[in-house]
Amino acid sequence: MYVSIEDVPVGDVERKGALIDLDLTAFVPDGYKIDATPDVVESIDAAQKKGVVILPDTSRTLSLIHTPLAVLGITSGYASLDNGASIYNIKTGTYEERRWLPAGVLRDTLATISCHLCGVSCRPNPDIYEWEERPQEIDLRSLADTPSLFAEFCNEGDTADQIEDYLRLMQDAGALNYHMTSSSIRRVGSLQVYAAGVSKKLGAERLMHYAGIRPEEAIAVGDDYESDGPLLEAVKPDGLAIAMGNASEDLKHLAGVVTDDVRHDGLAKVIDRFILRRQHATPHAL
Repeated sequence: MYVSIEDVPVGDVERKGALIDLDLTAFVPDGYKIDATPDVVESIDAAQKKGVVILPDTSRTLSLIHTPLAVLGITSGYASLDNGASIYNIKTGTYEERRWLPAGVLRDTLATISCHLCGVSCRPNPDIYEWEERPQEIDLRSLADTPSLFAEFCNEGDTADQIEDYLRLMQDAGALNYHMTSSSIRRVGSLQVYAAGVSKKLGAERLMHYAGIRPEEAIAVGDDYESDGPLLEAVKPDGLAIAMGNASEDLKHLAGVVTDDVRHDGLAKVIDRFILRRQHATPHAL
């Protein structure tokens, strides 16, 4: 069960920070183009001028974060990148923390499952997004610690089961953490592998630490159950967890509170109501 943000009292708590997912929460990604409504950009700017920190918690890596930050006008504070593997100081352009996938674990993983993969990015240099369409030919000796491993596989037969059996075994052994999706319709699956313990919840907790705010002073907003569920859980039960209108039903039920969708100023409405304490103007649909 969940309710609209309009049914939630604003209350007396001063919200000092907003933990936000980016893709399909703050904007609609369209290739390398970022579509954010004018009201979202204006609300973020007004919140920052009020002294509220906007804290992105995203699966994007360093090479893919600069454009969204520029479009949204976020020029200070911190961002959690790579689903919590990296804490990035936006103002100084440096890492505060890195919990990266160890090279040894990366080598073992690729040595075991590369025969099932049709594309992979190990992100050895976080400033460059490198995609290799022949994973079997990667020189495993050249690999170093990396924020994450992203790969695609041909979802045929029991390929997905074989890959997940290995990853689950490694996760149970405390060697890594992973997220995996597959589609029998597209016959293509994807997986992301991170260091053990890494998640958006960890990223959110570290963002609040660096920003000097407590969970009860924070708002968390996201759209995807698998990745953003941990983000919302980081502020519950004392903070305010909100799902986008375009979120899955599972995330809406987890949050308990739902705003409008990404194309109709859902994030701006959250900021306006609970941080700026003002009436939201007529939405600008994308």
